[in-house]
Amino acid sequence: MNSEFLSLLIWYLIIQILAWSTFPISYRLFPGFPDRGYALAKIQGLLFCAYISWLFTSLHLLPYETITAWLSVAFILILGVGFGLVQPHRKDLIKFLQRNLKLLLLLEVIFLSAYLAFAFIRSYNPDITGAEKEPDFTFLNAILQSKTLPPMDTWFAGEPLNYYYFGYFIWAQVIKLSKIPSSIGFNLAVATIPALSLVGAFSLGFKLTGRFRYGFLTGFLLCLAGNLDALIQWLERGRLFPFDWWRSSRIIPDTINEFPFFSFLLGDLHAHFMSIPFALLFLSLLYEVAWGEKEKGKKGEKKNREVEEQFPSSLLSFSRPRVLPRSRFLLLPFCLSLGAAPFLNTWDFPTYLLLTLFGLFLGNLRKTGTSDLHFQKPGLSAYVGRTFFTFLVLVIGSYILYLPFHLSFKSQVPLSSLRMVSSSQRTGLAYYLIIYGFFLFILITFAFCKSRNMLSSFTQDVQRTLWGSLLLSFPILYLVFNTWVIPLTLPLTLLFLILALQEREASSQFTYGLIFVATVILIGCELIYIKDFYAHPLERQNTIFKFYYQIWIFLSIGIPYLLYEIDTRGFLKEKVRIYWDYVFMFLLVALVIYPIAATYEKCNRFKDSKHGGLPYLPTLDGTLYIQFRYPQEYRAIKWLKENLSGQPVILEATGKPYSFYGRVSTNTGFPTVLGWGNHEALWRDQTWKSIMERTQDIQMIYTAPDKSTVQDLLKKYRIQYIYVGSLEKQTHDPVGLDGFNTAFEPVYHQGEVIIYKVSDTPP
Repeated sequence: MNSEFLSLLIWYLIIQILAWSTFPISYRLFPGFPDRGYALAKIQGLLFCAYISWLFTSLHLLPYETITAWLSVAFILILGVGFGLVQPHRKDLIKFLQRNLKLLLLLEVIFLSAYLAFAFIRSYNPDITGAEKEPDFTFLNAILQSKTLPPMDTWFAGEPLNYYYFGYFIWAQVIKLSKIPSSIGFNLAVATIPALSLVGAFSLGFKLTGRFRYGFLTGFLLCLAGNLDALIQWLERGRLFPFDWWRSSRIIPDTINEFPFFSFLLGDLHAHFMSIPFALLFLSLLYEVAWGEKEKGKKGEKKNREVEEQFPSSLLSFSRPRVLPRSRFLLLPFCLSLGAAPFLNTWDFPTYLLLTLFGLFLGNLRKTGTSDLHFQKPGLSAYVGRTFFTFLVLVIGSYILYLPFHLSFKSQVPLSSLRMVSSSQRTGLAYYLIIYGFFLFILITFAFCKSRNMLSSFTQDVQRTLWGSLLLSFPILYLVFNTWVIPLTLPLTLLFLILALQEREASSQFTYGLIFVATVILIGCELIYIKDFYAHPLERQNTIFKFYYQIWIFLSIGIPYLLYEIDTRGFLKEKVRIYWDYVFMFLLVALVIYPIAATYEKCNRFKDSKHGGLPYLPTLDGTLYIQFRYPQEYRAIKWLKENLSGQPVILEATGKPYSFYGRVSTNTGFPTVLGWGNHEALWRDQTWKSIMERTQDIQMIYTAPDKSTVQDLLKKYRIQYIYVGSLEKQTHDPVGLDGFNTAFEPVYHQGEVIIYKVSDTPP
């Protein structure tokens, strides 16, 4: 544990180096944020540093090695120092640091506390096996072993990785810089992602409202909260334990509805999970691009005063930089963030495009200072033209910045994959309320109060007619769509669209726009799905999974702001507010049940080796389970890692997914002919033709008694080593395995594991 504690410390220091290297840039990018981008600098530092290394390697200017990673750090450090020394920002930056020390220390305490807490939880739940951990670990090790990009696919020897792998590259970069073993780095990355997200969400929530409690609530909803299923489990059984932590992510039948804390607890280093902090960076940059100027009006002045009241000694500057025009200075960072979306998690990209387009339109509309939309100059046509021109510049710029990825990646889901959702598959009301019950409570409260105020200028008869029409639309929409999701969500969508178009205060318009997009996606998931690898009844699985995840992020940011509005505007009468507060607190406590109960259950009640737990716990090394369960395999894999370099092809048996098959390639980063066939079909060949061909070739190599008959196959895949362990002996005939003894030299033989070196194989 001493060495693991050192790893924990070194990893934290690397994150800090990247953060402080880019903070002078963040200081310039986020003038309207109370912390001037200090919280986001950690995320931005990871993005910038990884991008530079990736670009140099992709353009074949440098091999991907540790020196390349450190050159990237040096590059952004020089850039950051350069920005920090530019006048008048140098004096402003120093003054800001002096006067805002309390705020910055608070942000650091939030990050460090979360990082240590999440790492502690990982130490009792460290195994890199189960769910999607093996393919995730495969990607990470493949990048670490690759000198060129795109990295070679360790589960499909001879072919490059066909996946959006930038998230793995970012964490491989930190592993390169820190020299920490990937088996520990994997778990440290899983712990760091929610810590980055928590501090980033707090920063954005604090920026929007100017109050700490809403910043903390934003971080809680995004990173820690569960859905209402935990409360239901408690009520169903009359007791909390044993708790089914998995069930809460499978509420809608035949779909997945993960949320961030579940993803952390599951421990998969998967694309949707890794993208969370970078989504926060994107949203913050979008705010600055579309709305980034001084807070205007009485509401903005009030918010600025509220911020300063909480930190009377701080200088919370909302002034704009004076050296470079804002639009030019933001162009490159925003394009880097937008362009990273398809490379981090391709499912996010359509939503990012919609947010960018809508945000630019709202921002341009706001700058006119009028809510009139007409075609007379500077009317709607001017707004639309200006918006689309800026949008195209940003999209084209973001595409060019990541051009090597786009040229090598071949999507397995074309645009023609859109399908209509059948009425029988639409989401039931109970499932909808379990997942989004807390969010809907705030949304409906705000919508009702806001609508009542908006309609107050109308006569009583008109108001009754409008409310009656709204109530009548509910059953009609239900009969048309066979779901209550659309009747409940559509009025919210229309209201927040109207509010976003009418509002002129930046924080309000940004939040209303974000919630509008979230509700549009909710309705969209009931109407269409993206047909991918999965057949009936799982065809909606990924659509719900990926887009509901985005909705959770957006609502976690938007809901605290709506609460701020409800509180500050006195929407609720005093008597009503008392009962409303009871319901609010009840639902809020219900959200806390999941992280407590699920963590306790998933970590086996934090039993270590001295109290009946596994003998290797606690640990951050995610491969010690192999040493415990398969000690001979563990020693053989360790020998390979210590004695081989580069990416030699090592043949191992292929078999059913979600098992120990593929363990050599997964844990070493050395390619094999075929790992989990179903995943390769998902990533590159949904016809299964190439997968079946490789499966048959592996079978032939292992089972042929005379190995001279398979020389062509060995050369075809450039196989340099053949691994014979427990799975190979279970899968293949002993006669074929014995044939290796006379054909090749055994370079490793301990227990039941033998590794043969193949001679006369092209390098």
